[in-house]
Amino acid sequence: MAKYSVKPFSTLLFILMTIFIVEATTNVTSAKRNSGLLCIESEKQALLNFKQDLIDPLNRLSSWVVDGDDCCKWTGIVCDNITGHVKQLRLDNTHVSFVDLVFTGNLNGAFRGKVNPSLLNLTKLSYLDLSYNDFGGTPIPSFIGCLLNLQYLNLTRAGFEGKIPHQLGNLSSLIHLILENNNGFYYSHGRLYADNLFWLSGLSSLEYLKISETDLSEASDWLLSISKLPSLLKLQLFSCELDHIPPISYVNFTFLESLSLSYNRIQFSVPNWICNLSSLAVLNLAENSFEGPFPNCSQSLSSLYYLDVSNNNLNSLPNWLLSLQSMTHLGLSGNDFDASITCHFHNMSFLKYLDVSENHFNSTIPNCLYSLKSLEHLDLHSNNLHGVLSSAITNFTSIVSLDFSNNSLEGNIPPSMGTLCNLESIGLSGNKLKGGLSKVLQYLSGCNPNRVKYLSLRNNMLSGSLPESFGCLSSLHVVDITDNLLKGVVTEVHFSNLTNLWDIYASGNSLTLKVSPDWIPPFNLTTLDFRSWGLGPMFPNWLKSQKQIKYLDLSQTGISDVAPSWFWKLSASATILNVSHNQIRGEVSDMSSVSIVYMSSNKFEGSLPRISSSVQELYLSNNSFSSGLSQLLCGQPVGVANELIILHLGGNKLSGNIPDCWLYWSNLKVINLDNNYLTGRIPSSMGSLQNLQSLHIRNNRLFGDIHILDIARNNLSGTIPSCFDKFQAMVTRPNSSRFISYSSYLGSFSEYGFVVSKGRENEFNSILKLVTSLDLSDNKLSGKFPVQLTSLQGLYFLNLSRNFLVGSIPDEIKNMKMLESFDVSLNQLSGNIPPGMSSLTFLNHLNLSYNNFSGEIPSSTQLQSMEASSFFGNQLCGLPLPKKCKEDHEATPRDASTEDDEEEKYWFRLGIVVGFGVGFAGVIVPLLVCGIWRRAYFWFFNEYMWYKIMDCFIKVKYMLRN
Repeated sequence: MAKYSVKPFSTLLFILMTIFIVEATTNVTSAKRNSGLLCIESEKQALLNFKQDLIDPLNRLSSWVVDGDDCCKWTGIVCDNITGHVKQLRLDNTHVSFVDLVFTGNLNGAFRGKVNPSLLNLTKLSYLDLSYNDFGGTPIPSFIGCLLNLQYLNLTRAGFEGKIPHQLGNLSSLIHLILENNNGFYYSHGRLYADNLFWLSGLSSLEYLKISETDLSEASDWLLSISKLPSLLKLQLFSCELDHIPPISYVNFTFLESLSLSYNRIQFSVPNWICNLSSLAVLNLAENSFEGPFPNCSQSLSSLYYLDVSNNNLNSLPNWLLSLQSMTHLGLSGNDFDASITCHFHNMSFLKYLDVSENHFNSTIPNCLYSLKSLEHLDLHSNNLHGVLSSAITNFTSIVSLDFSNNSLEGNIPPSMGTLCNLESIGLSGNKLKGGLSKVLQYLSGCNPNRVKYLSLRNNMLSGSLPESFGCLSSLHVVDITDNLLKGVVTEVHFSNLTNLWDIYASGNSLTLKVSPDWIPPFNLTTLDFRSWGLGPMFPNWLKSQKQIKYLDLSQTGISDVAPSWFWKLSASATILNVSHNQIRGEVSDMSSVSIVYMSSNKFEGSLPRISSSVQELYLSNNSFSSGLSQLLCGQPVGVANELIILHLGGNKLSGNIPDCWLYWSNLKVINLDNNYLTGRIPSSMGSLQNLQSLHIRNNRLFGDIHILDIARNNLSGTIPSCFDKFQAMVTRPNSSRFISYSSYLGSFSEYGFVVSKGRENEFNSILKLVTSLDLSDNKLSGKFPVQLTSLQGLYFLNLSRNFLVGSIPDEIKNMKMLESFDVSLNQLSGNIPPGMSSLTFLNHLNLSYNNFSGEIPSSTQLQSMEASSFFGNQLCGLPLPKKCKEDHEATPRDASTEDDEEEKYWFRLGIVVGFGVGFAGVIVPLLVCGIWRRAYFWFFNEYMWYKIMDCFIKVKYMLRN
């Protein structure tokens, strides 16, 4: 019995000792906390040194003070509860929003300065997060590679740039590594880069690797290095400028669960080694150039539930992939899939997200697709789908977002859509859907009208009036009914419950808004597009309440009132302002924050407004602005970069000189000063506008020398410059018939141009990109015809008429193959018409009249088909002129060598004719006259030669058989 009594006693003793040790440890820890001795002094001093090199605009580290004994209680510090060592340094910036991060670059609350090496004194540091700060484009500190206990390192968008230090490869304990460069439109720092990733092989414990917005284009070993990480579970290489996947057949990270190579430039096929990743659950290959079929992994990727191959060049997916029952997210948009939508999707019973938009599917929507009852997001926009929407759409019982936009669907919207009680977002724009809008809204609000947040019916054929039930969609955030067939009157009742409305797009209809003068809308919009509505003649007073407006379009609304002062205060906060094509009067206030201003075709008057440096497009044409340009162009603060791209002031009453202030407007692409009263010289600073693509200054009173480009009907003098061969748009033939538009505002402004051809002035806009024209007519230009003009092989129209040009037309004009109209009339040109003009096969209008040309008009169908008036006023002869050229030696003197050459050609041709006649007669005549010869001739071919050929054929066939 004593034999078995020792074990229970020893067990009890062990338990008691364990309890004692734990309690003692807890008491010691508690005592340390109570006495304030938890923080280690050397580490506290290291943190204070680290803080000294930081710029802390929001004073986030206010708790980091010298007299604060317990540094473990400081912001962002986590210590070990037993040893007191600093384990974690969490200094990520939580004050920055997504909008600031991507669009404005305003890193509110970000640390700046530099990273102090005192961090090396935190010997037990295992967690370091410096994300979303701004360290001013300094390199990643290489000493971070000496923090050997680090398990977590996050440098996401921390403002580092330059080469990634290879010392990071010393962090053998690292489990989690994120290196993400700054991204967005407003960041001025450079990118992170690496010329190799060999150092990654030292991170033997790494499970999560994310390298984003980093240049790895020179790191050809990226896959080989990463494949040596056997513990890797998640890999993300987002936007790293990778252009190919190295050809290796096997990778070691076979336990990988998530792989993302999105937003690169990877070409060729999807690699076969993906089939070896049997644990793979997430695969993201979006935004690359993968092509061809997907590898056959039917037996290995059974765990895959997330697949995104959007925006590649894939043309087919295997059936096994479309039959994975585990799939919940499938992104196939932006590829080359065509034919019809397959029914293999119906096997994915757990599918929640399906996006096959922007492909080439050409079919109806199959009924099998409606069987996906778990589907929450379905996007089919921008295909070639046709037919009608089936009533089977009611089977989408879980659907939240539905987008069928930009297809060719027709018919009516089925009433069964009203049974989709979870539907929040509806996109049906860009189809051929018909029916009354009142019934559509009745269907869509049938189940739960308070759930719909986004509704787009743009560009269909919906008719009728806007029903009052529209106001019942109380949860609506965005509505777009642009370009339908709606008409009728809209009152405040239609908007009564739309308290959550942010954006309304309703242009291109025949609607009229009639509300009481003191109406205050229940919404506060950021976007209001009522173009072509009936709002006038009085200025809509209810706009005064819309304090958050960013996009305002009231063009073509019949307003013929004076713009009230509150309107200019309201528009000061807008980004896009369009009140063009009305009859609005008064003076325009200064523009402080608007980016795009459309005020053309009104009755604005007075001086031009001052604009801020943020204005990108300014359209004030066809008004009555007077005075000069100086207030607009020369009042900018020195050193401020102006963003103006388009300046359109044509059709006003502007006078005075063009000011010499163009050095401050280096981003300008379009300047239009047509039809004003501007005088004086073209200022030299206009020559500094290196981005200028379109200049219109016709119908003014300008004079002076040509610098870069001059326009007709001015008083420009000097010689034509030799730099015209630098105009690339005229050197090569245009290859697109699309509108030329420099505007970012929905492409609403397109370039136009006037071309004088065949004596008529024609305006081009829609096909202007196919038209290249150079018109320097009606000036005071002198000098010779520059040979550099003949290098403009893409030029269609060339007009140099009504100047003082001298010399001859160079024969190189034959290189201008596309030339259709050529006018040099009323100059002082002389010499012969170059023979090369005969090869201009597209030339259909020519005017050489009233110069000093002489000699014979070159003989060609092209030139002889011109009107005789094209050659009047010269000393020319030959067709189409009635004056014939004299054939005697005085009129057309010939030297002896020319006559000898022509005589030799005559006898040579005669010899060819005689020789052919003799040879032909020597063969044919004997056969016709002599019967014996004729029979012998036919016997030779029919009997002798035929049997010889057959005998050779039989011998060859016999040899081939043996």
